[in-house]
Amino acid sequence: MAIAAWLFKINEIRQYIGIPSDVFVYTLFLFEDTTTFSQKYSESKFKMLRIGETMEQVKATLGEPVSSNSYDKGEVWFYSKGAVDRNFWARTVVFDRAGYVTKIRRYYFVD
Repeated sequence: MAIAAWLFKINEIRQYIGIPSDVFVYTLFLFEDTTTFSQKYSESKFKMLRIGETMEQVKATLGEPVSSNSYDKGEVWFYSKGAVDRNFWARTVVFDRAGYVTKIRRYYFVD
């Protein structure tokens, strides 16, 4: 019964912080998490982002990204980073050349 109570409590914590259950289990038992998020970042705000929003709207919601990269089709903003050669929660927003969100990525990067 003690294990069941412990698992229930862990699940409550996972739901509170908004982590998918499968990823949470991997993180909890298998990997060291080294994630650093941008200063204004929150998971609930990240989940509010929508395809088609402008760069200004994203910046108003999440603040400045940790870093960004331009590429031939637009720009990528990174709202998280990990230590070199480590696992981390990746949070990225991809914009087209006109400055509109085309992809919102939320995944666990395993290195």
